[in-house]
Amino acid sequence: MKNSLSRQLLGGFAMSLVVVGSSTLWINFQLLQKDLRGQVEKRAQSIARGLEFGTEGLIEYGNINILKRMVQNYETLPTVIEIDIIAPDNNSIITDTINGSNQKMRYREAHPELIPYFDESAKNGLELKVETVINNKPALIHILPFSSSLFRNIDPKYTNKRGLVIVAVDLEEIRKDIWGIFITTTMMMVGGTSAILVLMIVLTHIYALNPLKILTTAISQSKTTGSIDLKKSLPSNEINYLAETLIKAIAQIHEFENSKNEELRQINQELEQLSESLEMKVIDRTIELTNMNAELKQAQENALQASKAKSLFLANMSHELRTPLNAILGFTQLILETSDVSEESREQLQIINHSGEHLLNLINNILVISRIESAKQELNLEIFDINNLLTWVREIVEVKSRDKGISLVVENQLDDNILIQTDELKLRQILINLLSNAIKFTLEGGVYLRVFMDSKDFQPDIYLTPDGNQQYLYFEIKDTGIGIAPEDIENIFQPFFQSKSEYGYREGTGLGLSISKQFVNLMGGDITVSSSLGSGTTFKFYVLVNTINSESSLIPTETLADLQINNRFIPEMQNPFTQLNILLAEDNKFNQMITLKMLEHLGHNADVVNDGLEVLEKLKHQDYDIILMDIQMPRMDGIEATRRVLNDGFYSRKPLIIALTASVMQEDKEICLSAGMYRFVSKPVKIDILQSILKEASEQISTT
Repeated sequence: MKNSLSRQLLGGFAMSLVVVGSSTLWINFQLLQKDLRGQVEKRAQSIARGLEFGTEGLIEYGNINILKRMVQNYETLPTVIEIDIIAPDNNSIITDTINGSNQKMRYREAHPELIPYFDESAKNGLELKVETVINNKPALIHILPFSSSLFRNIDPKYTNKRGLVIVAVDLEEIRKDIWGIFITTTMMMVGGTSAILVLMIVLTHIYALNPLKILTTAISQSKTTGSIDLKKSLPSNEINYLAETLIKAIAQIHEFENSKNEELRQINQELEQLSESLEMKVIDRTIELTNMNAELKQAQENALQASKAKSLFLANMSHELRTPLNAILGFTQLILETSDVSEESREQLQIINHSGEHLLNLINNILVISRIESAKQELNLEIFDINNLLTWVREIVEVKSRDKGISLVVENQLDDNILIQTDELKLRQILINLLSNAIKFTLEGGVYLRVFMDSKDFQPDIYLTPDGNQQYLYFEIKDTGIGIAPEDIENIFQPFFQSKSEYGYREGTGLGLSISKQFVNLMGGDITVSSSLGSGTTFKFYVLVNTINSESSLIPTETLADLQINNRFIPEMQNPFTQLNILLAEDNKFNQMITLKMLEHLGHNADVVNDGLEVLEKLKHQDYDIILMDIQMPRMDGIEATRRVLNDGFYSRKPLIIALTASVMQEDKEICLSAGMYRFVSKPVKIDILQSILKEASEQISTT
């Protein structure tokens, strides 16, 4: 290990010893240096003061030689370099025996840097210590002034002047002694420190590292054996206590691990059992889901088949009902148009005609609600004059209001020259349904229709974000009729629902309001109703339209066949137009008869064939302007015959082919138009609609 415990402990301890030892040596060195320096200074001071005392007595009695011997004795002491006694006149009293010099002012000449100190001490009587260099060695000069009365007694001229005792001590010897002592102390310190380190290493290994190693090895082996086996006894210290604690802890850990392993084993066993159980459940559930999916798929297929069957049934029912209705309504129209009948007979014929139209409306409503349920209703956006539509609607429903003796008021708040773009046919049917209902359930009073765009009291739930010319068109229809019961309000727009009032009115199929709501929602709006029994009913609805301002009205561009679905059309003035050669392809004898009568009444030439093959054969021998083509015919249907006529190069002149059929589903119309037919007209056909379509076709032929 890079950072073993022994290295950390011993390294730290050694570093501590080095720091402590170095600090101790440095402190001892400083103290030793200070102590020896103090001893030298005291020695120099003692010599100077001894000489001062002896000099005063010897000079007083004139014993200069004794003074010289004293100086010589002192100069033999270790570290003493030289001694001199200087009179107030700066001359030496003694002779330096060591150097053999008899100069009287040798100190002043040899050490000019000391002259200021000599003068200061002699003048002020101060005892001074000065370091200097003598013979290239550092030296300490101790200067001690005599009492001023000593030399004054000898010679009055020395008044206020003092003699000096000068002792020069060698500092180099002191430094050598200091370093010698320091080196000896350092060696002893290093030796002692090394011995302590060695002892610490031995003790650390004996009492700490080796026991820890034994304990670590035993713990490592316990991973395989499951228990701690100490082969050697441990010393009775903290490590032994640690070992005992670890042994107990590891034993508890092993016991805990064993219990947890047992729990895990049991859990794994339970999980395996649960997994097997879940697997069986998954298999069972998979089988169940597979069966359910198969059942759902079968139910979906059954529902699809049922839907197809219902659609087929409705289409067939509509086709089969329209065929006799075509004869009933057709002959009734012809008789009313061409015959001079009595007023009573005319009234009876009108009843037959209205009853047939009512039955046709019921059939149309059933087809519409079927398309709504199958989500096949789409908007057919057209640009038209809304004012013309309102005029047409008023003319249609006003007949019913006059018959009941009630008023019909239309308040049109729109501009005169305004065109809108929306689904005209659906808007027309909504208004007819709501106004017809209002007239039906109003016994007295009247019906009120208001049309407007700027609504302040009737805002939609979702406000329109302006986008070009998009606006909401609002309608409000009020009546003074019998009203609707409160419990019936929430169901009034449900298919086939009929409100039962105290008057017992239960007319119609209950589809008109449902269809109206679906159309309003499809056109981006909503419809609401408020009513109370005996107080009338108010319907409000709005639709989203594009507004187009124009100076002239625009003739609606929808096909006349679409108008026939709602069995409503504004009769055109019978203006003369070009006589047409028309071929009628129809397999039903009654339909042949009524259609030929209508064409004859309109002034056209017409031939009749029974199926598509006869159409192809007839065209080989004669040209026709228009073919009125039934769809369902024997041998060859109208679709195949149309494709042959339009795509076969054998027929040089291509007539306009108009579908005249009792098949009125949207899919039928799309098939006919995609085959190349010019127009699509549903049976039963009204003579005024047939007249308008033939006029339009004539204009088309004349421009080609």
